[in-house]
Amino acid sequence: IIKGIYPLKSVGKSKNEVQLLGSGTILREVEKAADMLDKDWSVKSNIWSVTSFNELTREAHSVDRDNRFLVGDKQKTPYITKCLKNAKGPVIAATDYMRNYAEQVRKYI
Repeated sequence: IIKGIYPLKSVGKSKNEVQLLGSGTILREVEKAADMLDKDWSVKSNIWSVTSFNELTREAHSVDRDNRFLVGDKQKTPYITKCLKNAKGPVIAATDYMRNYAEQVRKYI
Protein backbone atom coordinates (compact mmCIF):
# COMPACT_ATOMS: atom_id res chain seq x y z
CA ILE A 1 0.00 0.00 0.00
CA ILE A 2 2.77 2.42 0.93
CA LYS A 3 4.59 1.85 -2.36
CA GLY A 4 1.55 2.92 -4.38
CA ILE A 5 -0.04 -0.24 -5.81
CA TYR A 6 -1.21 -3.65 -4.65
CA PRO A 7 -3.21 -6.55 -6.16
CA LEU A 8 -6.80 -6.35 -4.97
CA LYS A 9 -8.43 -9.42 -6.53
CA SER A 10 -8.90 -11.50 -9.65
CA VAL A 11 -12.25 -12.02 -11.33
CA GLY A 12 -12.88 -14.92 -13.72
CA LYS A 13 -10.95 -17.99 -14.82
CA SER A 14 -10.38 -17.45 -18.55
CA LYS A 15 -6.98 -17.68 -20.23
CA ASN A 16 -7.70 -14.24 -21.75
CA GLU A 17 -6.57 -11.67 -19.21
CA VAL A 18 -6.56 -7.94 -18.63
CA GLN A 19 -4.94 -5.89 -15.88
CA LEU A 20 -7.24 -3.22 -14.45
CA LEU A 21 -5.68 -0.45 -12.36
CA GLY A 22 -8.10 1.62 -10.32
CA SER A 23 -7.47 4.61 -8.11
CA GLY A 24 -9.78 6.38 -5.71
CA THR A 25 -13.54 6.10 -5.83
CA ILE A 26 -13.46 4.87 -9.43
CA LEU A 27 -12.07 1.56 -8.08
CA ARG A 28 -15.64 0.38 -7.44
CA GLU A 29 -16.43 0.96 -11.13
CA VAL A 30 -13.32 -1.01 -12.08
CA GLU A 31 -14.67 -3.93 -10.03
CA LYS A 32 -17.99 -3.69 -11.88
CA ALA A 33 -16.13 -3.63 -15.20
CA ALA A 34 -14.24 -6.79 -14.19
CA ASP A 35 -17.52 -8.55 -13.45
CA MET A 36 -18.88 -7.45 -16.82
CA LEU A 37 -15.75 -8.62 -18.65
CA ASP A 38 -16.06 -12.03 -17.00
CA LYS A 39 -19.80 -12.42 -17.51
CA ASP A 40 -20.19 -11.01 -21.03
CA TRP A 41 -16.84 -11.74 -22.67
CA SER A 42 -15.17 -14.46 -20.55
CA VAL A 43 -12.14 -12.29 -19.84
CA LYS A 44 -10.24 -12.70 -16.57
CA SER A 45 -9.48 -9.41 -14.85
CA ASN A 46 -6.72 -8.82 -12.34
CA ILE A 47 -7.67 -5.74 -10.35
CA TRP A 48 -4.91 -3.58 -8.90
CA SER A 49 -5.61 -0.84 -6.38
CA VAL A 50 -3.40 2.16 -7.03
CA THR A 51 -3.01 4.17 -3.86
CA SER A 52 -0.71 6.73 -5.48
CA PHE A 53 0.23 7.23 -9.12
CA ASN A 54 2.41 10.08 -7.89
CA GLU A 55 4.41 7.85 -5.54
CA LEU A 56 4.81 5.20 -8.26
CA THR A 57 6.11 7.88 -10.62
CA ARG A 58 8.48 9.40 -8.06
CA GLU A 59 9.93 6.00 -7.25
CA ALA A 60 10.31 5.10 -10.95
CA HIS A 61 12.03 8.41 -11.70
CA SER A 62 14.39 7.80 -8.79
CA VAL A 63 15.21 4.34 -10.15
CA ASP A 64 15.83 5.85 -13.61
CA ARG A 65 18.21 8.36 -12.07
CA ASP A 66 20.06 5.68 -10.09
CA ASN A 67 20.33 3.47 -13.17
CA ARG A 68 22.19 6.20 -15.05
CA PHE A 69 25.05 5.65 -12.63
CA LEU A 70 24.89 1.84 -12.51
CA VAL A 71 26.53 -0.50 -14.99
CA GLY A 72 25.40 -3.88 -16.33
CA ASP A 73 23.36 -6.29 -14.23
CA LYS A 74 23.16 -3.92 -11.29
CA GLN A 75 20.27 -2.01 -12.93
CA LYS A 76 17.29 -1.50 -10.64
CA THR A 77 13.65 -2.01 -11.63
CA PRO A 78 10.79 0.34 -10.68
CA TYR A 79 8.23 -1.11 -8.27
CA ILE A 80 5.33 -0.88 -10.73
CA THR A 81 7.39 -2.72 -13.34
CA LYS A 82 8.10 -5.50 -10.84
CA CYS A 83 4.42 -5.76 -9.93
CA LEU A 84 3.22 -6.06 -13.52
CA LYS A 85 6.25 -7.95 -14.87
CA ASN A 86 4.44 -11.29 -15.30
CA ALA A 87 1.02 -9.79 -15.96
CA LYS A 88 -0.71 -10.98 -19.12
CA GLY A 89 -2.84 -8.90 -21.43
CA PRO A 90 -3.38 -5.18 -21.72
CA VAL A 91 -3.15 -2.80 -18.78
CA ILE A 92 -5.98 -0.31 -18.35
CA ALA A 93 -5.82 2.45 -15.74
CA ALA A 94 -8.88 4.28 -14.44
CA THR A 95 -8.90 7.28 -12.13
CA ASP A 96 -11.15 10.18 -11.22
CA TYR A 97 -8.41 12.58 -12.24
CA MET A 98 -7.51 13.78 -15.72
CA ARG A 99 -6.02 11.28 -18.16
CA ASN A 100 -2.46 12.50 -17.69
CA TYR A 101 -2.54 11.45 -14.05
CA ALA A 102 -2.44 7.73 -14.87
CA GLU A 103 -0.26 8.33 -17.95
CA GLN A 104 2.65 9.11 -15.61
CA VAL A 105 3.38 5.40 -15.16
CA ARG A 106 2.82 4.20 -18.74
CA LYS A 107 6.54 4.22 -19.50
CA TYR A 108 7.18 1.73 -16.69
CA ILE A 109 4.51 -0.86 -17.51
